[in-house]
Amino acid sequence: MAYIISLLVGGVIYILILNFWPKGEVVDLRRRFGEKKESVRPLAKISNSIIEALIKQVSKINWDWLVKQRDAIKKQLDMAGNPVNMTPDGFIAFTLLCALGFLMMEFMFLKKTDLIIVLAFLFIGGLFPKLFLNDLIKKRHHSIVRTLPDVLDLITLSMEAGIDFTAAVAKVTSKMEKTPLVEELTIMQQGIRLGQSRMNSMKDMIARVQEPNLSTVATALIQAEQLGS
Repeated sequence: MAYIISLLVGGVIYILILNFWPKGEVVDLRRRFGEKKESVRPLAKISNSIIEALIKQVSKINWDWLVKQRDAIKKQLDMAGNPVNMTPDGFIAFTLLCALGFLMMEFMFLKKTDLIIVLAFLFIGGLFPKLFLNDLIKKRHHSIVRTLPDVLDLITLSMEAGIDFTAAVAKVTSKMEKTPLVEELTIMQQGIRLGQSRMNSMKDMIARVQEPNLSTVATALIQAEQLGS
């Protein structure tokens, strides 16, 4: 029975990681392991059912500390770009599954029942999603810093050609390769199209991304707009 549970938990974690990982790296991983797309479908269906049931149960819990955790997790998911639109409850469910998965591996391979060892494996398993999310944030921020100078140059050139800032951003994002920075600028543009002011849309981007270099540039643009420059 323990083997079956471990297999299911491992499958759920595997599916979640494949979906959460950047697409190019997923393709490369599948190629290395010779995996065909069809091979994950039955496991994906079972995994999705388990995930949905667990998320439903987690969403019913409204302890004060958990409500605060949801807010913190939401901010971190936004910083990571949230590639699969995972909810805070979904991330909490993922964390619980990872903790359970590590615990089942401990029972299967080490077969230790010492409380300290059990707690250690639970802690390591529960910590894995946090480390994974932090790594995604780090990579996304690195990409934003790397592409920011080129994007700013192109926006400046477009504005020098006679179009305003909003139109320049739209032009640049439509022609550039889809990168984290382009994604964030596109979200900013969508907010403006839906009636949000350009200033508030940029403030939302600062709060969402929390990358210092991008925040500095966006803050300078906000101040320039406030001064009417």
